Amino acid sequence: MPLPARSAADVRLSDAFEATGCPVCTEVARSDAVWLESILAESVNDIGFREELDRARGLCRHHVRRVLDADQRRAGRLGAAILLRASLGARLRDIERAHAARGWARRRRAEDAARPPACPGCAREASTTSWVAGAIVRLADDPVWATAIGDAPFCLDHLVLLLRERSASGGWAAAEARQLERLRDLRDLLEGFAHTSSHDRRHLQTDGQRAAIDAAADALAGDTARQRNTTRSNR
Repeated sequence: MPLPARSAADVRLSDAFEATGCPVCTEVARSDAVWLESILAESVNDIGFREELDRARGLCRHHVRRVLDADQRRAGRLGAAILLRASLGARLRDIERAHAARGWARRRRAEDAARPPACPGCAREASTTSWVAGAIVRLADDPVWATAIGDAPFCLDHLVLLLRERSASGGWAAAEARQLERLRDLRDLLEGFAHTSSHDRRHLQTDGQRAAIDAAADALAGDTARQRNTTRSNR
């Protein structure tokens, strides 16, 4: 049964909770995919966007790959080529300045070139993540949402973000306590897996202990990559 929703944004969050993995990862990946599609469809040749991209010194590694993947799903590569050329040109200017410099100036120029781009995709992703976290905490005032939030497999980075958004509601307090219980259970399952890993105890391992390894990886590293694959297959 879908979670109660009063707006289109709530509907999207409800869908994220019904998907596999961290709901925040899921919704951020969905929003990022929509943004990339709009960039490729409408903004590749937009002067304002291209100037913004140039000031940012291009896209980060993560969004370079996402742009290419998104354009290939559109059965084309021209939009990606234009954006990648702009990103490469911005970074190349920094490298050329470092190459031309001498002495201490060379080191300073090289340090400038080593700075990661102020990627507009990452800036938008951070804004979306912050909004999603605030929305989830507010929705915990609803008992149905509070139960779903307490049971959701949030990755640790996003769980900590939710803790920073903490409200005083009883629904959120219960959900937060359930999340701590989930992580403690996961820790104990991993300990049990290690304890039963010797050849004379392996028969004592449970399915839950074996599954805990992937669950812990998702919790610690996030499962954005897996969610992106899910997003692609559902588009």
